[in-house]
Amino acid sequence: MSLSSRPPASPARPRLTRIGPLWIRERVAHRWFLRDAARRPELFRDVPLYFAPDVRLDLEPTDVGHGLIALTGFYELALTRRLTALARAGGLLVDVGANYGYFSCLWAATRSDNRVLALEASPRNVAPLRGNLARNGFAARVEVLELAAGHIDGPVTLAPGPDDQTGWGGIVTQPSESTVTVPGVRLDTLLGPERIVDFLKIDVEGADTWVLHGADRLLSEHRVRHLCFEHNRTRMAQLGIGERDAAEWLRDRGYRVEQMARDEWYATPES
Repeated sequence: MSLSSRPPASPARPRLTRIGPLWIRERVAHRWFLRDAARRPELFRDVPLYFAPDVRLDLEPTDVGHGLIALTGFYELALTRRLTALARAGGLLVDVGANYGYFSCLWAATRSDNRVLALEASPRNVAPLRGNLARNGFAARVEVLELAAGHIDGPVTLAPGPDDQTGWGGIVTQPSESTVTVPGVRLDTLLGPERIVDFLKIDVEGADTWVLHGADRLLSEHRVRHLCFEHNRTRMAQLGIGERDAAEWLRDRGYRVEQMARDEWYATPES
C-alpha cells in the first residue's frame, strides 16, 4: 500500500501527532503527549500501524514504547523503515524480544509468504503477543517461542522489570525475590545448519551481545543477511558487557557494522 493510499490515522490520536514528517510526529508525541497518554486507554486499543495500516494491536497504556505507537502508529522509526523495506523482499525474521508483536506483525503483514520466529522471554508478554498475532491472522505464520535467546542453552534468570513497562525486563546474573527462571537457548541450537535468517532483530535490554555470541555459527557462515541490535549501557555494565563487544564480534566474523540511530546498530556481511 502506498503512503498516498493509506487510510487516515486513528481520530483518537491528538491532531499534532498526525501531521508533518514522521520524525516530527515522533518528537511531538514524545515531548507533548506521551506523559498523559496513559490517561486515555482508548488510544491503546485497536491501534492501527502507520507502516501496516490493516494491522491492529492492543497495547499497554502505561508502557512508554507502546505510548509512542498509540500516538503515532510507529516506534523506533529508523529500525521500522529498515525492517519494512527488507520485508518486501521476503523471507524469515527472527524477532528476539518480540514484546507485543509490533515488529513481527510488520514483517508478516508485508508479504503473505513471510515467516517469523518470535522469541519472548517475559511470561507476562506472551499472551498479549499471541493475542495480537491471532487477531491479525498471523498465528500460522509467526511461531512464538517462550525462550530467552542468549549465549547458553539452559535456564537463565530473568528480571521482569517494573509492572507498568513491558520491555524493561532482562537477563540478570543474580536471582532475587522478583526474578523468574526461564529457558534459554542459543540461536545456533535453535536454527538448523541450512537455515537462512533474512533479518535478525535483537532487543533484549543489555544482553544483545550474548545473543550474538549464541549465533556464532550462523554469523561465521553469513547465514544472517541483515541484523540489528541495541545498546542499553546500564544493563550492559551490570552484565559485564563492553560497549564495543558486539561490533567487534561481528567484524571478526566478516560483518560491516553501522550506527542506524541512537543506541541502534545495523550489520550485514561484507561479502
